[in-house]
Amino acid sequence: MAEVAARHCVARACGFITDLGRLLNDEHSNSPQALLERSRKPGRSMGSFARALEDFFTHRGLALPTDQTERLAAGRRRCRIEAVPEPLRAAVSEFDLSRMRAQDRARRAGTRPPQQPHTWKRPWPSCVTLPSS
Repeated sequence: MAEVAARHCVARACGFITDLGRLLNDEHSNSPQALLERSRKPGRSMGSFARALEDFFTHRGLALPTDQTERLAAGRRRCRIEAVPEPLRAAVSEFDLSRMRAQDRARRAGTRPPQQPHTWKRPWPSCVTLPSS
């Protein structure tokens, strides 16, 4: 808990200890991976408590890192696909799936260095217009 005390104020560190006690006393498994998964908040941010637990457990080899980055990337891809006009949405979705499969194959084959998941970060070109109906 020294890392938590060094990075957070006293009130937040006490809150983390209280939250950890609540997780340890409930009826679920107390394995590091289970504690980490149960500490996550729903939504975009996993919460500072879950991040502190993740840092603690992963640096000591007690748990695997969460898939928070992948979840956020999938949400961003989904939002971008939903923003595409309906006539093109199926094609864009299929392109995204094939791109993700190709990245996964390349990563497993070792032909590309491991990278953070990238999503489409640029807006659609202004020259893309759909014919009026």
